[in-house]
Amino acid sequence: MARPGPEGGQYQPLTEEQIRQIHQASLTVLEHTGIHVENEEALALYRQGGARVDGNRVHITQAMIEKALETVPARVLLAGRDPEQDVVLEDKRVYAGTGGSPTMVLDPGADTVRPPCGTWPAWPGWPTRCSTATSSSFLCTPPTSPTRTCPSTAFTPA
Repeated sequence: MARPGPEGGQYQPLTEEQIRQIHQASLTVLEHTGIHVENEEALALYRQGGARVDGNRVHITQAMIEKALETVPARVLLAGRDPEQDVVLEDKRVYAGTGGSPTMVLDPGADTVRPPCGTWPAWPGWPTRCSTATSSSFLCTPPTSPTRTCPSTAFTPA
């Protein structure tokens, strides 16, 4: 069962008018300036959804944004491996976390934690670049040390 986060909404540094102005400015940017998209599949989806696509620049109209906002679910479940760790995004509930990236890693069978591969600034003696080696591991190659294999569960490759 998911634990509800504390209710937020008490801290309101912006007025409703300021929020409206920011929203209107973001709609203008999305429609007139657009966003840069590198992924061909994403570009095709934007095109299919009615966006104007000029090369890698996607222009999203206010009508598209409003339609999308009307279909946003009122409740989103971020399911954990253990249901007691589930997070439910709804109402004014707030949560704090690492954003999905580990702050430290405990490798299987290890007795000490380490920073994840690819962290910046680099820790002395730890990998700074990662590349796919196999489906189950990555090669972490620090510039001044021999190649070592790291479990794929330890980090997200850069």
